Amino acid sequence: MRPTLIKLDDALFGAPANRDATVASVAGIIDQARDDFVDYMQQPDPDFDHITMGRAVARLTESEQDEMMQRLDAIIEDIHARRESTPDRSGFPRFAITVVMHQLNEPTSH
Repeated sequence: MRPTLIKLDDALFGAPANRDATVASVAGIIDQARDDFVDYMQQPDPDFDHITMGRAVARLTESEQDEMMQRLDAIIEDIHARRESTPDRSGFPRFAITVVMHQLNEPTSH
C-alpha cells in the first residue's frame, strides 16, 4: 500500500463540489491521525519513546516554502521506498506519520 500523499492544485478546486470533496478527504486523513493517536495513548502501556510530534508556525520565503515541502515529501517517499525494499515487515511495529503543511490565514485586527 502506497502512503497517502495528496498534492493539492487548482484542478481540485475548480468547482465548489471538488473543493468540498478535497477538504473532506484531507480532514479525514487528519481525523484518522488523531483517532490513531488517541487509541494508542489509551492503551495501558504506550511507549512514549516512540512518539514524536511538533507544530511550527513561521513566516517563510517562497523558496523556503518549496524547500520545506520537498523535504516533507521526501520523508513520505523514503517510507514508501523502505517498504518496497523489505516487503515482509510483518514482525515490525507499525508507525503512522501524518504531515500537513499549509499557509495560515492572517489574523484580523480590530
